[in-house]
Amino acid sequence: NLNINANTNENTNWDPAVGLSNTTLDLGAGADSLYLNANANGSGVLEAYGATNTTINTDDLSSPGGDDYISINASAGNWWDNPAEKSTAIAFDKSILNTGAGNDQINLNANATGAETHAYGALDSIISTGAGNDNLNINANTNENTNWDPAVGLSNTTLDLGAGADSLYLNAN
Repeated sequence: NLNINANTNENTNWDPAVGLSNTTLDLGAGADSLYLNANANGSGVLEAYGATNTTINTDDLSSPGGDDYISINASAGNWWDNPAEKSTAIAFDKSILNTGAGNDQINLNANATGAETHAYGALDSIISTGAGNDNLNINANTNENTNWDPAVGLSNTTLDLGAGADSLYLNAN
């Protein structure tokens, strides 16, 4: 199990919040669990990235696979009653996820609140789950916004769920 939490609570000097950046993460064979959480709170311009410019491998090529659990979350939003000018949350950005064979559970969540918001579940990425009965849940949310800014589940992303009885759930609001 690997848990990574990145939090910024005042964007003046510490924004953005990033779980993994410019990283290759090989979790090896077997049933793996990965939890990435990036949370940016404050006023002004906020950014949160669960993973950006990153490759995540949960199985090596010689293993029979494992039942992996991946949860990647990005949240950018207000500091109490002081709304952010612009909030961007991207769960999986310019990254690659390979889970290999097995019954994998993947959750990508992005939530942005503020005056101008953008939320993406996966942007400019590649997701490959291999053989097995895989579940992929992607949520992008900007629903507290009054200007109807974009919430996008998948954008410019290649998705390959492999062989098996797979399920894909996309929610963008």
